[in-house]
Amino acid sequence: MGYLAVVVWLGTDVALTDSLDGSMAGVWLFFLTAPASLLFVALPGALPWAGVVVGALVQAVALGAAYHGVRTWRARRAVSA
Repeated sequence: MGYLAVVVWLGTDVALTDSLDGSMAGVWLFFLTAPASLLFVALPGALPWAGVVVGALVQAVALGAAYHGVRTWRARRAVSA
């Protein structure tokens, strides 16, 4: 949940800021959602931003699965000990 909150916060900064000269939010969006978003960087138009969305969703699912796996492993370990 925290991961998606940071991505949404940075995305809002990019979308609502008129001048991105002093903001690194767009760069951080690509770094936070890499490697999936970096596959879309060379595409024309607004497609690189679609890569950020896809990358954020892929990373959120992966982080959620890892968190669930760790909690399940700890619960099994606590019961067997």
